[in-house]
Amino acid sequence: MSPVQGVDLECALKFSIVTMTSLVSSQKEQSNKAESKKAKLMEGITIQKAAEQTGVSAHTLRYYERIDLLKPVNKSSSGHRRYSEEDMHWIHFLSLLRVTGMPIEQMKAYVRLERNGPQTEAARLELLETHRNDVLEEISLLQNNLKAINQKIAVYKGEAESCFEEIHSARKRKKKRGNQ
Repeated sequence: MSPVQGVDLECALKFSIVTMTSLVSSQKEQSNKAESKKAKLMEGITIQKAAEQTGVSAHTLRYYERIDLLKPVNKSSSGHRRYSEEDMHWIHFLSLLRVTGMPIEQMKAYVRLERNGPQTEAARLELLETHRNDVLEEISLLQNNLKAINQKIAVYKGEAESCFEEIHSARKRKKKRGNQ
């Protein structure tokens, strides 16, 4: 039998080994990149990045940690704060409570309950429902104030009488009816 023409088995073997080595190296490189990215995520983000992403100042983040609204934040080897994904979720939730007018003491009460586990769920629910009612009451008050502002705008635009003019007109109509 004659050897196969056009195939240099020695070169083909080298090519396969080189190709396999390249593939393994590439996979290792990708794995290292993924591990590096994962390690970075586990390290967390800096206080500046956390402040940017949440809209909460670095000073407030330190304050929340100091008054125990946030658990102690992990720190890098250089001693800088590193906020985890869980920390970020808490910061967002605390921000929501704060923006809706929940006092710091109530926030602290909620956090204490949360840290005491699932058996405090009913108390947390009650606290949030009470806060929701407070928010709804505030919204109602704001809506009434907005109506008064809209009324005043309508008066300035000549689209309505002022409330004093309405009262005066109502009295005139009542007086007119009484005279008839």
